[in-house]
Amino acid sequence: MMSGLWKLARYYLLIGALIAPMVSCHYTRLSRVTVALGVFAILVTLASPGWFAWWIRKLELPAERREAVRNASQGFSDILFLRPFAVDGYWHELQDFIVGIVRSHNSQYAASKSVFAIGREDHQGIAKLQVSDDSWLSRVHELARRVEAIVVLPIQMGDGASSGILEEIVSVLDAHAEKTILVMPSRDDWDRHLKGTPFEGQLERLWTGTIQHLQERAPSLKLRPYDPAGCFWIGNDRGAVYRYNHDAAEVLFKVLDEERVRRSADLMEHDPHGWAELQRMRQPGYKRDPFRETLLR
Repeated sequence: MMSGLWKLARYYLLIGALIAPMVSCHYTRLSRVTVALGVFAILVTLASPGWFAWWIRKLELPAERREAVRNASQGFSDILFLRPFAVDGYWHELQDFIVGIVRSHNSQYAASKSVFAIGREDHQGIAKLQVSDDSWLSRVHELARRVEAIVVLPIQMGDGASSGILEEIVSVLDAHAEKTILVMPSRDDWDRHLKGTPFEGQLERLWTGTIQHLQERAPSLKLRPYDPAGCFWIGNDRGAVYRYNHDAAEVLFKVLDEERVRRSADLMEHDPHGWAELQRMRQPGYKRDPFRETLLR
């Protein structure tokens, strides 16, 4: 709620700055007040890219993070991000990229989707929901059932046959493949962000190792062979591959939303009781879904 109010305030401040000199001119003609307000409006407009960025970074994003954590703790957040914790200290830009996609989607469809991850709060990138070490996997299972989409960076960073991210990959691909987006980073992007770390130049080896460990853990679940260009794809693997860039990611989120709405509409038609139970399980409180309303019209 607060993030929406900060966003409205940002736009109305700009609109108010532009309208003020016109109102002043109507009542006082070209007085000093009118001239001053006109100069102020010009300066505010010219500087808007800079102060918009500051406003978003300092006011809107922190409010969105707080709302995402609160929603997730109450069991009705929208997007869950899963990744190996080892990348958090090196690659915050990946989380910023996903937050940017979600914000763009919200702007396009007047939606209010929130994204969160499990982990210690570091006030960077995606909001973090902290859980105890002995309950994290059951919490992942519960949250994965409730959310509308799951984004996974499916890379096991260690050499062991078992790890937290491997358990999460198995869990979401086995039960929620149709709403899981898998991220295969490009080699250039990976090496640029992890330069100077033990993981630089190791992406293909780590990806191949993850495939092997996944084959041992759950032979029926598979990842795509590594492509240096990177890509995105949906876990049910119907053959569609999306390029590793911002525009393709936006399209992928839209496709995922369309599929979710179609499944929901089909379930609502053929099994209304099951549809009602699904809605109750996903979110304790009602959340308006403008994208769904638009598509069902």
